[in-house]
This record gives sequence, C-alpha cells and structure tokens, in this order.
Amino acid sequence: MNADGSDLRRLTDLPGAEWNAHWSPDGTSLIFTAGDIGFEKAGIYRIGLDGGESQPLLVDDFNNDAPDWSPDGTQIAFSSNRDGDQDIFMMNAEGSDIRKVVDTGLNDYFPDWSPDGSQIAFFAADWPSVRQDIYTVNADGSSLLNLTNTRGLWTRIPSGRRTVAKSSFKPTGTGILRFT
Repeated sequence: MNADGSDLRRLTDLPGAEWNAHWSPDGTSLIFTAGDIGFEKAGIYRIGLDGGESQPLLVDDFNNDAPDWSPDGTQIAFSSNRDGDQDIFMMNAEGSDIRKVVDTGLNDYFPDWSPDGSQIAFFAADWPSVRQDIYTVNADGSSLLNLTNTRGLWTRIPSGRRTVAKSSFKPTGTGILRFT
C-alpha cells in the first residue's frame, strides 16, 4: 500500500503464514518467511513488487527465518536450525552458497545488517530462561561481541540498518540503546 494507506493490494498467495518481510535495497522486491502455522518448518521466498509468483530461495526441512538483504543486495543473512540450534547463516541473494556466520551457543535470531555491510546485529536467547542479548559479528563471522550481557533482563530485536556501527553503544533512555 502507499504510505497514506491507499492502494492496498495482496502480493502473495502461499498456503500457511507469511512474516518477516524485508525490502530489497533497490526497492523492487521483498524477501520474506513463509511456512506452517506452527513455525516448525519455514522457508525464505522472494517476490517482485510488480506481482507474479513467490520464488522460493531456501525451502527445505529446516526452520529458515528472518531474512535480511545486505546493503549491496548480494547476500541474505537469516536464522536457521539446520545445524541443531537456531544460528545465523548467510547465502547469496539467489539462494546459493549457504554458510554459517555465527553460533553463540544460544538460539540466534533476527539478523540485521549494518549500513556498510561489514557487520550483522542479531538477537540471541536461551529459551525458556530469560537470558536474551544483542550481539554484533563481522559479516565474515569474526569479532563476535555481546553488546548487552543482560542475564535476567529482556532484550529486544536489534535494528542494525540504522544503528549498528563500530560495535559501541550509549544509553539514550530507559531501556533503549543506540549503537554508534
């Protein structure tokens, strides 16, 4: 739909649920997660904004979720349980060359690229306990950094596109961190 709410139209028609949609850097398409209602098995799809069929990029026997395009549009970071726990993986934009970026030992979710594409911010948790933290890692998997280390506190999903750079943080209000 338009920013004012007009021209609402449906883009997808897959069975089941669809969630975690992200714009391509060039604004011509979306990547998103689609799967069963129980969230046990999910795949990553792409669809052009001009309509057409949803194209599967990564649909297999695993829970592949929360895709996010790199700023240059060549890579997609995502979360998957393909090695047991939910970890952060990366693939080429057309779905090839799947590789693990990082495994914190927790369940890792919601990757979000830094504006320059050098880092990925993500959320990690050890359900069902209350340990939840925000991390950054270089796109090549090096220099993992736990930014919050808040055992016993709830931490929410990071937004790397506008906020993560150089992996330092400053408090900007009650419970809010701004990464600078």
